[in-house]
Amino acid sequence: MVVMRRIEMIKKKVKCVHCGDTLECNETVCVLKCTCGKVSLNGEVITEGTQGSDWIDVSPKLLNE
Repeated sequence: MVVMRRIEMIKKKVKCVHCGDTLECNETVCVLKCTCGKVSLNGEVITEGTQGSDWIDVSPKLLNE
C-alpha cells in the first residue's frame, strides 16, 4: 500500500483592509480579486493595492525568520 501526502508550501496570503477578504495564491487559481475590487493578486504578486493602506500580509511565517 502506497500512501501519498501532499506537501503544502507556504503561500502568499493578503487581507483587504476595506472589505476583509483574504486572498491566497494557489496552484489552480492565478488571478484573484477581493469583492470590493481594491486588491488583486496574480500568483504571488500583488497587482493592485498598497501595503498598509489597502492590504495586510497575513502569510504564515517560518519560525527561523
